[in-house]
Amino acid sequence: MNRWTCPACGRSFGRNLQGHLCVPTMPVAGYVTAQPDHLRPLFAAALAYLEQFPDVDIEAANVGLFVKRRRKFVELRPRRKWVVLSFILPEVVHHPRVRRTVPVGRAAAHYVQLNSPADFDDDVRDWIARSCDHHA
Repeated sequence: MNRWTCPACGRSFGRNLQGHLCVPTMPVAGYVTAQPDHLRPLFAAALAYLEQFPDVDIEAANVGLFVKRRRKFVELRPRRKWVVLSFILPEVVHHPRVRRTVPVGRAAAHYVQLNSPADFDDDVRDWIARSCDHHA
């Protein structure tokens, strides 16, 4: 994995001198523990699934979890009552659960609301796996 690491905050990025908010990361377990009780099981389900992918780094910042290989390809950002999952794929996914799609270069970022661990279902796992493969 060729990535640039910011000397000030220690975060890694896919591009040299990537612009970012320069804040250090925290331990993933500590981040999950700090979440509200009703969101912790959802983060646990996501992390249990993401552990199966080799060469994936998970960073915990104050705004959420960032899943990276060469670059970030999945985010989990908590809201008051749910978690917003975003993933990047080279094609647009047309599915009722995809609430928003944003062009990102030659790909598209997709946004899905996760309310409980049950929402981390086969569709979500498939989208994450495809995004992971695309960013291998």
